[in-house]
Amino acid sequence: MQLDLNVLLILPELALIVFACFILVANLFYKFDLKALKGLSIVALIIAIICQFNCPYDESFFDLFIFDNLAKYSSILINLSAIYFLLANKRADEGEFFALFLMMIACLNFMVSTNNLIVAFITLEGSSLALYSLIAFKKKAIEGAIKYFNYGMLGSAFFAMGSAMYYFDSASLELNSLATISTASILAFVMIGITILFKLSVAPLHMWLKDVYLKADSSLAGFISIVPKIAMMVFAYRFMISFENFFNVSEIILIIACASMLFASVMSLKQDNAKSMLVYSSVSHSSFAYSTLAFFHLSSQMFLYYFLTFAFVNIALFMFLGAFKDTNYENLKGVFKKYPLLGICIVVLLLNLAALPPFGVFFAKVGVINIALNANIYAAICMALSSIIMLFAYLRFIKAIFADKEIGFLYFNNAQKIVLILAIIASFVASVGLDFLA
Repeated sequence: MQLDLNVLLILPELALIVFACFILVANLFYKFDLKALKGLSIVALIIAIICQFNCPYDESFFDLFIFDNLAKYSSILINLSAIYFLLANKRADEGEFFALFLMMIACLNFMVSTNNLIVAFITLEGSSLALYSLIAFKKKAIEGAIKYFNYGMLGSAFFAMGSAMYYFDSASLELNSLATISTASILAFVMIGITILFKLSVAPLHMWLKDVYLKADSSLAGFISIVPKIAMMVFAYRFMISFENFFNVSEIILIIACASMLFASVMSLKQDNAKSMLVYSSVSHSSFAYSTLAFFHLSSQMFLYYFLTFAFVNIALFMFLGAFKDTNYENLKGVFKKYPLLGICIVVLLLNLAALPPFGVFFAKVGVINIALNANIYAAICMALSSIIMLFAYLRFIKAIFADKEIGFLYFNNAQKIVLILAIIASFVASVGLDFLA
C-alpha cells in the first residue's frame, strides 16, 4: 500500500525551515550583514506565499494538516505581515535572530493548518519559545521576555490539561470529534479557552502585555500585537466551532469580549505614554476580533478581514515610536512642525485605528457591530461605546503630534519609509480585502 503524505502541501513551511537552517549554519562560517539577512528572509517568505497561492485544497500527513480557505488566507496574511516587519526592523543584525524568526513563522503557518490538538500544542510552543528568544535579543527586554515566558508556560499547562480532558471525553485529539457534552469536555473548553484568551491578550489575561511591549524593540512589539494573534484566532475558530452544537458559546464569547474592550478603552484614556496607549488599543482590537467568533457563519471571514485592516498600520505606528527614547506624549510634541509629511502620515494611521471613515478599520468595526445588532443589541452598544472612548485616546496622541514644540532629529531608512507608505495605502484599500476572503 502506497502512502501519499501530500508533502507538497507543507512546502511553504518547509521552505521557511530550510532557509532558517541555512542562515543558522552559514552564519557560523560567514558574517552576513543586515541587508543580506533581511534579503534571505524576505525571499523565503515570498517563496512561501507563492507556494500557498498555488497549493490545492487538501489534507496532508494522515490528516494532521489541512489546507482549506481559512488556512490559505491566514498563512498569506501572516507571511505578508512578517515581510512588513522585516522592512520596519533595523536593529537586529544577528543571524540567529532571523533563523528563529523564520522558524516561528513556519510554526504559525503549521498552527493555522491543523485540527489536531497535539499538533496545535507543539506549534504553539515552538512559535512561543522562538518569540521569547526574539524579545530577549534586546538586553533591556530580558525581564519582559522572562515574564512572558512564565505566563506562557502557565497558559501551555492549561492547554495540555485541556487537551487531556478533550481526549478523555472523545477518545480523539481531532477537533469536531465530540459526540456528547460532559464534565470533562466542559473542563477542556474552559482550560483551552483560558490559553486562547491569554495569547490574544484579552482582559483580564493581558497582564504580560505592557512589560513586553514597553521593553521589547518597538517594531517587534508591533509584530507581536498582530501576527501570533492571527494564528491563535484561527485555532480558536476551529476549537470553538466544535462546541457550537452543545451550548451557547456565542453568549460567552460576547460577554468576555465586551468586558475586555470596555476595560481597555477606559484604561487607554489614563495613559500618558503613546506606547502604553497602544498596548490597550491592542487589547481593544483583539477583543473586537475575538467577538467575531460569536458569529460562526461569518467568523472566519470577519476576523481575517479585521486583522487585515489594521495589521500594517499597527506595525508602522510602533516603528514610528521606536525613533523616540521616551514615548511620553510630551516628547512627541512638535512632530508636525518639523516633519509635516511624517506628522500627516501618523495622523492618518491613528484615524484608521480610531475607526473613522473612509479607513479600513471603520468598515471592519461597522461590519462586526452590524452583525452583533441582530444577535445581541447590548453587545453592539458595548462595541460602539468602546469605539467612542478609544477615539478620545487616539485624539490625545494626535494632539501631541500637532503641538507646537521643538523636537530632535528623527531618522527613518528607506525601508521604513516604504513601510509608512504601505501603511497609508493599506488604510484606504484594505476594505477591498473582504471580496477576496468571501
